[in-house]
Amino acid sequence: MRKYLILILLLILALVLLVMGCKALQNNNSGKVNLYIKDTPIDLSKVEHIYITISEVSAHKVGNGFIPILQEETTIDLKEVIDTKKLLASVDLEAGKYTELRLVVVKAEIVIEGTTYTLDIPSMEIKIPCVFEVEKDGTVNITLDFDAKNSIVVIGAGNSGKYILRPVIIVESISYE
Repeated sequence: MRKYLILILLLILALVLLVMGCKALQNNNSGKVNLYIKDTPIDLSKVEHIYITISEVSAHKVGNGFIPILQEETTIDLKEVIDTKKLLASVDLEAGKYTELRLVVVKAEIVIEGTTYTLDIPSMEIKIPCVFEVEKDGTVNITLDFDAKNSIVVIGAGNSGKYILRPVIIVESISYE
């Protein structure tokens, strides 16, 4: 009799867990966001590389604050993404309206004729107005254009070697699937 009671309790417990698991799957109210980065063609014939290291990307959800999209350092050579896009992050986000992206650039270097120069970054956090809607089970593709030509400033006369990065990033496109 005791064995049957334990068996019945285990069956009830298994049934409860099964029902809870099904409800959790039904409450998946999220969609996928793919974030790409690219650079428009520019004439930087003496520039061999422009390395940008991004440590964090987050999206602002209306009524919910900022939600992380990327939380690991990723280095991109902007010369490699001229006229092509590279996937920066692909995440599931809760369905809803988002109004802004924030990128944190922690390091930047430019290589000119074999010499590497560190780019000073006055403001590491870049705020990008970007309104998009994540729908349940949908996909949002966002392409950011990192405008290297207008982002890199040479300071001083002659060959001082002082460069500043003032990131100019625009939303090139938002598409939905």
